Amino acid sequence: MAADIFGKVNTRPDGHRKLAPWHFNSTIGIAAMVLAGDTVFVAGKKGRLLAYADDDGKKLAERDLPPPVWDGMAAAHGCLYVSTAEGKVLALGRK
Repeated sequence: MAADIFGKVNTRPDGHRKLAPWHFNSTIGIAAMVLAGDTVFVAGKKGRLLAYADDDGKKLAERDLPPPVWDGMAAAHGCLYVSTAEGKVLALGRK
């Protein structure tokens, strides 16, 4: 099942919301998403992690990941935390 992912939501002065001018069609089966700073992280149900720039949708990174639990991802203090289906919590950060 495919899902569309859209960029940052902006609120116009009249209160209406509009989406940024990018999106992608995901075939990885999205399990979790989080916006951290200017990066959108997307975790696939079968264990793929993708990172996209929120302003233009450019893919920044992609890597393997153990399958996460549903909505089991958070970002704080420069790290991305992922709860896996195996009951572990991963802390991913920049080297």
